[in-house]
Amino acid sequence: MIFLRVCSNSCFLFHETGIIVGAFSYFRPVIVFMKTVQRQWTTGDLSATPCLLTYVKCTFFMWYALPDVSRGNHLLFICNFVGFLFASIYIVTFLWLSPRVVVLKNVGAIFVAIAISTAHLVLPRAWLHGYERQLLCGLVAAGFSICTCWPSVKIIDSVMKTKNVEFMSFSASISMFLNGSLWFVFGLHGLDPFVMLPNGFTSVLGALQVILYLVYRNNKSEAERKKKIKYNSNDTIMKKNSK
Repeated sequence: MIFLRVCSNSCFLFHETGIIVGAFSYFRPVIVFMKTVQRQWTTGDLSATPCLLTYVKCTFFMWYALPDVSRGNHLLFICNFVGFLFASIYIVTFLWLSPRVVVLKNVGAIFVAIAISTAHLVLPRAWLHGYERQLLCGLVAAGFSICTCWPSVKIIDSVMKTKNVEFMSFSASISMFLNGSLWFVFGLHGLDPFVMLPNGFTSVLGALQVILYLVYRNNKSEAERKKKIKYNSNDTIMKKNSK
């Protein structure tokens, strides 16, 4: 009895840690956004696309975690609701601070994202019931989540080709690995393939990014190498002239 109670408490703490790590991974883009805005009081080169994808992904998993679709996924709902809030704050602030031209370019995509999320909430409930509803919502959420990992795949490919980690954040890689691993175990504990598969894939990508960072962290970029060569050559010329 004591053993079961300890296991239950351990699982609860494990799941709570998953929520905290997941919330941090969703909050990171907001931190980057706020730093950029503080420096120049404009959105600069930032894009609304990553947070739009996060918005849609979080709503898909929120709908999947609802009691009338799947059971025992209230923690999954909480984590993705936090991500939904952060993504919404980012998008609203982005539109508020962006020039009119940028707003007009992104407003269509924002309406499409909202329409897709709303349709995915309403249509399965109107047409499907029971396991069929869970299957559709789970497949859509898991499939879309895996598709949103494409930027990470591109980053890994770029690092492997250039052997340089200039544009790969170590903190983001660690967060990605921990978040994917914790929620993979959550899905494994509940035998939920729609939680296990996308988070297992995310965990593998995060682990690859961490390994690549540790391997190539001391490599200089081509621009830095050229700058160093130029500096050394100028220093040599100055020494010769001084003689």
